[in-house]
Amino acid sequence: LSSNLFFCNYSLRADSKIFEKYAPNFHIGKLTGIDITNEAAGQLSSPDMKKKLVNEAWYPGDNCNLAIGQGYTVVTPMQMLSWVTAIANNGEYIEPKVAEAVLDEDKGVEEEFGRTVENNLGISEENLKIVREGMHQGVQVGANGIGGTGGYLKGSGDLSSKTGTAEATVKKDGVWVRDTHAWVVGFFPYDKPKYSFVLFLEGGGVGGNDAAPIMRKFIDWFIDYEKLSFEQ
Repeated sequence: LSSNLFFCNYSLRADSKIFEKYAPNFHIGKLTGIDITNEAAGQLSSPDMKKKLVNEAWYPGDNCNLAIGQGYTVVTPMQMLSWVTAIANNGEYIEPKVAEAVLDEDKGVEEEFGRTVENNLGISEENLKIVREGMHQGVQVGANGIGGTGGYLKGSGDLSSKTGTAEATVKKDGVWVRDTHAWVVGFFPYDKPKYSFVLFLEGGGVGGNDAAPIMRKFIDWFIDYEKLSFEQ
């Protein structure tokens, strides 16, 4: 069961500028600010961008593609992780960091990098709660139940997740062919989120069947290794 139909139907009734309104809050098309080099900013599909890239008009179908992350939208795994973390944190967009502190062998901690809240997503608490509940139910009743492919993640931990399958054109052996990238993002535990995750498989198939089982095995291992315990 795909959620694409819902979001596509919504997009056909909405103004495409609603995406442009909230995109800055999600830092779409911007660097996340993570403390590593060579980060890519990605881009958000829009009428102006389509005109610039292919010199074509914007059609209703483009709204549909925009709503499900297709079309000319390009994002990085770190951006996806930052967004799902913000959803888990009730709308707080936190600047991601690799380094926690700078240590000196003799002096100890020289500099600590604290938690930096860049902004709020600007989405109501009620709507964020609906999103979190949807991600949670997608895992808890998905796959073998009445829900979607998030059920392939059901295992250790009280997970909330969203899978995705992105269609793309890639070059293989000198020939451009259609392919799919597999995505899965999420957070846990549901009631008091502490961890968020993302897995991107370039040309790796589909989110539910391919990415989710791999992520589930890693999370099961992580919970066991860290000796974590969550009520479900």
